[in-house]
Amino acid sequence: MASIATDEILIPLATQLRDEIGDLLGQFSDGEPAFTVEPPEDVRRNSVTGLFCGIDRFPMGSSDRVSGGAHKNGYTRVTLVNYDRQSVNLVEAANRIEATFNQFRPSIHSPSSDDVYEQIVFSLYSPYFLIRS
Repeated sequence: MASIATDEILIPLATQLRDEIGDLLGQFSDGEPAFTVEPPEDVRRNSVTGLFCGIDRFPMGSSDRVSGGAHKNGYTRVTLVNYDRQSVNLVEAANRIEATFNQFRPSIHSPSSDDVYEQIVFSLYSPYFLIRS
C-alpha cells in the first residue's frame, strides 16, 4: 500500500505550526529558523540557538480497512527543544500549540538538567488514507 496523503497532511500541518510559533523559534547557524521535518535528521541540529521545532515526517497510528485501502488514524510527533535555558519560549510555544490544535495526544515534558535541554513532545492528530497500488 502507498500513502496518498503524507505530503497533503504534512505540508499544511508544518505550515500551520510554523505560522503559530515562528516568532518564537531560534536559529540554526546558517540563520534559518530552527524548524525541520525529519527524517532524514537535520545535521544543523548541532548548531541551534533558542527554540527548536522538529516534526516527524511519517505519522504513526492504527488503521482501519476501507474499500480500496485503509484509513490511518495517524498522529504526527512534534518535538520542541529549548536550547536557551533562560528562555520561556518553550512554554509559550506549547500553549499556542495546545490552543490551536484541538486533537492531540497529551504532551510529554522533560525538564532540563545539566546534561539535557528542556523539551516537550506532542502528537498531533493527522489522519490519512492508504491506497492499494
